[in-house]
Amino acid sequence: MNILLIADFDMQGGTGTYFKRIVPFLKSKGNVHIVLQKHQYANVPKEFLNDKKLHFTTNLFRFYKVENILMRIFRRLKLVHIYLYIRDYLVMKRLEKTYNPALIFVSQGGGLNYFAYLRAKCPTIIICHSLFDENLDSLPFCNLYKNLFAKNIDSKTKRIINVSSYAANTFLKAMPKNFFAITRVIPNYARTNYAKANYVLANEFLEKTAIKEQNHIQKQRIVLTLGHFLNYKNPDIWLKTAELIYKKAKNDVLFLWAGKDVDIKSYKERINKAPNVKFLGFRDDTEELYKEAELYFQPSILESQGIAVIEAMAHGIPCVVSNAGGLPESISHSKEGYVYSPDDAEGFASAITEILTDSTKYSKMSKACIEKYNSVFTKEVWEHKMNDIIKEVNL
Repeated sequence: MNILLIADFDMQGGTGTYFKRIVPFLKSKGNVHIVLQKHQYANVPKEFLNDKKLHFTTNLFRFYKVENILMRIFRRLKLVHIYLYIRDYLVMKRLEKTYNPALIFVSQGGGLNYFAYLRAKCPTIIICHSLFDENLDSLPFCNLYKNLFAKNIDSKTKRIINVSSYAANTFLKAMPKNFFAITRVIPNYARTNYAKANYVLANEFLEKTAIKEQNHIQKQRIVLTLGHFLNYKNPDIWLKTAELIYKKAKNDVLFLWAGKDVDIKSYKERINKAPNVKFLGFRDDTEELYKEAELYFQPSILESQGIAVIEAMAHGIPCVVSNAGGLPESISHSKEGYVYSPDDAEGFASAITEILTDSTKYSKMSKACIEKYNSVFTKEVWEHKMNDIIKEVNL
């Protein structure tokens, strides 16, 4: 079976992680040809491509300079949504003719790109990683645009996947009614080598803590956050929470943030002055960070799902998160951790302190994290659901 994969992978969120996961899955189904945007190629790890022996090209758009000019023109005219649909439709027809795929799989980071691929002759699956925040009703010619979406979409051979129920509901509010029949929810998974059976992780933490206390060793407890340093990740409340805990615990609790420093400039001075805060920048040894962390903290303002949260759960690490987007679908309040409003620094600080100082509660939440991971967020569960989707589109 020939499979055509159109992939965003250098965008914010989980698209990069998903790219490395969907490729081997699709490769197990047939011959995969990957078509990328030219500007994205530099961000593809060459080792990954070579290791997987992937066949890929960068001719998604043939004339990039013309494409950029047209994008700017139509943005000024406030008609970029119409332009994107027509552009993607023409590109899709060319790719169909060139590669004759039995399945088109699109991994996109959000927005209005690629929905024209639902008009492909062959079965098509589109996954949306980010929250859909487009207000179609506010766009010029919105009815025309919705009609383009709604007309002649084959509900038997087309599927749209969202990574959380919240993301799906947000997406469907903007879409025509016929999109309800083709939209599904499949959460991302955490890497399976993270989890250890029989709650070894939780027990290791408790034993390590007990040894330190018996020997009167100064212990610094690590609260970990992963992800690009972006405003929607709520760094202001993250720092405020750390400051509140420092007033009580001094240097006993260390807040670590690892990720690309996209929006960090305005926070640099504040970070440098916080004794219990360290920004690590981009790190590719995240598993080592999880092993050192005792709690995971994600106070995001927006979040479609939050892969880092479920990876923390796989490690048996209790999580304190905001109630934004799909985060409460992973963490239930008082079970796998605590959930508060994104602006509630006092609530976050209180929850973090409580978990780190109550070994019984920590153990209970750690075990609950691993239980939920095993039932919802493993690779096996994900693959089973993906296989069901492929069967649904008559393949």
